[in-house]
Amino acid sequence: MRTKVTFSPNIPTQVVLDSPGELQQSKNGADEYRYFLQGDQIMWVPPEVHQQIEHAGATQGDTFTIAKVKVGKAAATWTVEQHADEPGYGYGNPSPTTPPRLTSQPRPAPTPVTHERTAQGWIARQAAAPTPDARQEQPLTNTDKLSAALAAAIDAAAEASTYAHRKGVTLAWTASDIRAMAATLYIDAGKGAR
Repeated sequence: MRTKVTFSPNIPTQVVLDSPGELQQSKNGADEYRYFLQGDQIMWVPPEVHQQIEHAGATQGDTFTIAKVKVGKAAATWTVEQHADEPGYGYGNPSPTTPPRLTSQPRPAPTPVTHERTAQGWIARQAAAPTPDARQEQPLTNTDKLSAALAAAIDAAAEASTYAHRKGVTLAWTASDIRAMAATLYIDAGKGAR
């Protein structure tokens, strides 16, 4: 039996695809997509996440970090980031030169990928990421920027904890620590925009 991946607000979750998404209806009748994942996991995601995965031209074995970003009473938004340095090789095809796609849609032209792992780089990537529906593009609001700063702080804390664990040190982050980091990133990002 597969373990269901749940997406807690503002906690980036890494997943590795094992199958294409399949359209289903949730118990309340809303559309959602089911993905089988490596490691005997399964996830259900809304159409906007599926669209971003499809747009990336995903193949089996591709790794994504997915986050459900929630700030205050605003509706949650989803971020999907593909790990370009960890490509999949397709279903039953070990050759990395011609990986089959999960969907029949053409793969978009490759875009340059930076491997910048800083929180400010994460904020910049999230701010520059296209929306799933270009007709709804609007200038970034302070709420968007604060959401990105909060998500970056959570991501930075997770990476620091992983690094500390490899060194035999245990870090205990509190919500106050995360908020302080997010506030610093938000303020610093605003200074860089001037």
